Amino acid sequence: MLLVDDNEDRNTDVLPLLQQSVEVTVSKNNQSPGGILLYPDFTCIGGEYIVGINRKTVSEVLGDMDACRDQLLRELRNSPIDRLVLMIQGVWKPTASGMQVYRESDSGYQRQHLYHQPWEHVYSWMHRLWRIGVPVMVVPNMQALATAVIQEHEQSFRTDDEQVSIFNKLVRRKFYISEEDEKKRRFMLQLMG
Repeated sequence: MLLVDDNEDRNTDVLPLLQQSVEVTVSKNNQSPGGILLYPDFTCIGGEYIVGINRKTVSEVLGDMDACRDQLLRELRNSPIDRLVLMIQGVWKPTASGMQVYRESDSGYQRQHLYHQPWEHVYSWMHRLWRIGVPVMVVPNMQALATAVIQEHEQSFRTDDEQVSIFNKLVRRKFYISEEDEKKRRFMLQLMG
């Protein structure tokens, strides 16, 4: 099951996209007593482990990186989730003056706002999150966000052994022919041209 905070349901069009692939329950995840956030915006429950996904727009992140980090740290500390992921939604581009943010429109991407944050500072911030165990994903739009959330949900149902097995199928192994097998070696070299 995928728990979706009711703020995400009200503020985005992601719910219909998610419901095409997974069972979704909308709840007031962030309405805990005392204002302590227990769950992120999306929570994958029922698999091998509980995955929490916090969605931020590029403008939210660039507008107050410290507040975003503090919220993630509170969720790590207070939540029963096993893994927390930050998904940054939007398009940004480093420039000489800072980070240019774009918004998607019917005619493509339009410049929206320039934040005077150097790319090195943003990258360092994301790297520090990775080091404390919060992977950071950047998705360009709502469709990519929904796809990434669904993939995180599906991955939460796989054991670590299954994930390693799938990864090993994707990694190409180098093929070696022993020096002793001269006949096979000549044949392979002939095939390779």
